[in-house]
Amino acid sequence: MVPGKAGNPVIDSDSDGDLSDEVGFVICQDGNTVVFTGSGITTACAAPEGPTAAIVSVANGDSATNATATPMITVYITGQGGDSAEDNDDAFVGYYSSAVNTFRVSAWSTVQLEANASLISVVETGRNTGIFEGEFLVADTEGSNDGTPVKTTAASTTDDGANDATSDASCGTSGITAAASATSAEDGRFDRSGGTYVDCEMIVGQFDVAGADPTAGGSVAITVGTIPAGSNLADTDGDGILYDEIYFFTQGTQGIAAGNVGPSVAGNLEGTAITCGGTLAKCSDGSGGAVIITVTLAAGMVDNTSDKGGYGVPVVNNVVDYEKVDTTLGGGVTAADLKTGRPGSDSASTLGGILGASTAAEIV
Repeated sequence: MVPGKAGNPVIDSDSDGDLSDEVGFVICQDGNTVVFTGSGITTACAAPEGPTAAIVSVANGDSATNATATPMITVYITGQGGDSAEDNDDAFVGYYSSAVNTFRVSAWSTVQLEANASLISVVETGRNTGIFEGEFLVADTEGSNDGTPVKTTAASTTDDGANDATSDASCGTSGITAAASATSAEDGRFDRSGGTYVDCEMIVGQFDVAGADPTAGGSVAITVGTIPAGSNLADTDGDGILYDEIYFFTQGTQGIAAGNVGPSVAGNLEGTAITCGGTLAKCSDGSGGAVIITVTLAAGMVDNTSDKGGYGVPVVNNVVDYEKVDTTLGGGVTAADLKTGRPGSDSASTLGGILGASTAAEIV
């Protein structure tokens, strides 16, 4: 009996109803490693042992919905081959699993017309279930009902002005129409917030516009991180434009002027063009690559005086990579919450916040 990876069920990638043909198996001498792509060995261990085997059965249990549950794989050794397995040898299994997937849909009603629809995230109820759920309130007038103003689409914490390290950031929410104040409602108003954008994570980092002194109204190209293959630059506001999605921060040492801080829209470092891996198309076709945004400056920059800062790049991949819904209603989002939480189901939570990625390597 060989355990799989906790929270990662074996999936039927060929849809033949049989999981036993989905698992690869090999025994290696101690200290060796092996790389699988699905059930196939991509990189074999340097010192394999001889036994051959057949997969008898696969029991996923509740590993599709429980992050601590482990699929159990029953293996039958069919022959010893050249070298017999010995004490301290290592057995490896490999298989395809699946993530908790998500995508966005337009939602409206007879009160909130289609022309002013919300873009809301729906989340798969477990790994590979194919069932997606989400919640949203049409007449919420957010802030009037629960005392908490809506959270705008923006990165959260930034450099603290001392150590020049850009902190983790969140994608916030989508499609916000200005709401009433936190203590009063307005007649005929509703909150068009799409709620938490469950698919979205921020890649954050720092930039330095070196060797130039562009003035206000001038144009400059800034490299703002790398989108990993399989991910796309998020169009959080659904307007079809991607160069308005980058968020710029300042820092304590030689930081950009306050007039250049904020989202890449008019009045800040206003985006005019963007490429990923050299082309605009690669920002949204899964190719990824280095992101370069061309901006028009609201305030000038001086080399080694006011030309450094941080950035937040929102990315999506149709996977819930990090918990974003307070499923435990514990007063905030932690690793104890479930990735399968429905946006809106935590409306009784006293705090917002999501867990997010700060580097491309953390986004899977």
